[in-house]
Amino acid sequence: MAKHGTPEAVLGIARRLLDSWGVGAIDYSTKACGRLGDQGGLVVLAATLFQDNRFISRKLDLVKKILQKRGDHQSLDELNTLSDGAELFREPKLVNKWLETILRLADPDVKHGATFGSQYGGICGWQATVMGARPEDETSQANTYVDSRIPGLKALFDSKLKPKRP
Repeated sequence: MAKHGTPEAVLGIARRLLDSWGVGAIDYSTKACGRLGDQGGLVVLAATLFQDNRFISRKLDLVKKILQKRGDHQSLDELNTLSDGAELFREPKLVNKWLETILRLADPDVKHGATFGSQYGGICGWQATVMGARPEDETSQANTYVDSRIPGLKALFDSKLKPKRP
């Protein structure tokens, strides 16, 4: 699917990424999203950043790589202020600090993807349960953006993950 580079391919990769079984397949899907950053993969990486705590650092590295390729050095500088992903395991509430940093970025794929993903509890990640709810207007804008970028992603998330309650 990674060779197709279409929103449908990104959606198929996202489907596999949201399946918590098979670390190798999740790793491959994460890398595929990195290769398809401009086709919507960056949205999926941002939306799933906190969904599975085993891959936070790898996803963040791929986000940085895509932003570097795009020449977005300001966003890279912001992301480089984040602590090591291992620190999130010691102090889960740091996820809120990470999320606030990510939401300040100018890149719409990252900003809206992260806002979109923050509506859902994680697959096996306890981090997603400590995030505060985003304002309704931000969430609505993110949902609209994500749906236009990758049609069907919201329905996929709704079917695979449980929406958090405010």
